Amino acid sequence: MNKGFSYPILDEEKNDYKDLKYEVNHIGSEDNYLIFEHKVTGNGLVYRLLKEKKAKFVTTSVLKTALYRKSISEYFEEITPHHIKMKIPLLNTSEKMDFYSYIVYVGEEEKIVLSETDGVNDFWFGEEIILKKGMIIARDGWRELQNVAGDLLTVKKDENEKYGFNVTISEIEGGKFIVTMKPDLFEKFKRMPDDNSHKRSLVIHMLCLGFMKLREYRDYNEVLINFEAIKRELKANNINTWEDEEYSPNDIACYFYPHIIGDYDVKSD
Repeated sequence: MNKGFSYPILDEEKNDYKDLKYEVNHIGSEDNYLIFEHKVTGNGLVYRLLKEKKAKFVTTSVLKTALYRKSISEYFEEITPHHIKMKIPLLNTSEKMDFYSYIVYVGEEEKIVLSETDGVNDFWFGEEIILKKGMIIARDGWRELQNVAGDLLTVKKDENEKYGFNVTISEIEGGKFIVTMKPDLFEKFKRMPDDNSHKRSLVIHMLCLGFMKLREYRDYNEVLINFEAIKRELKANNINTWEDEEYSPNDIACYFYPHIIGDYDVKSD
């Protein structure tokens, strides 16, 4: 049997372990950070090394277009040695970011003869391995995050707005839609959950106004770099953009945020 590595790796695509599971989930966002949750369940070698502080959870984020690469091993919250939360910096860009989560051995060099108590499958029994600092002992694999148009909205309360909201374009930090909203509407908007259909409709309306105003900036793309990825995706799907003579801001807004209407029972007369 081809093991691929000279030591077992905890990976859902491999068959090295039978009693261990490694899970990574993106559970939320806070300011300019993503919050990732790492968890190992079951008994075995990786679980034991985490408990003994000989292993660390790590997430590496990559932005290929900017040759950016950063590895985070600090924990935002440690619930147990096997269950932690981590804050990952989110770059202010609409370009695609990639993430790779894994567990790395950080102890001193150690020789182990694998057995059933290590949670490995029986073909590893009796194998001698040497753990060295920096070895990846578990991995989640690559995942990607694509910032969409809604991530370019910044909503602010404004006493001068009397009827609803207005949208302007800021050239700062690569370009954003700045939404100024009347105070009482802002307070209600802020409290509404993200999956609320009415809030979604408001966001679509904001985006529609923003994409309409982008027509004035079609000759300044070097300033509004955050919108370049959005423009490329639209063109790849044969959708006219603000650079074209004929385009529909509403179509662009609904492409990224389609209207969602829940199921309703309709009584017949």
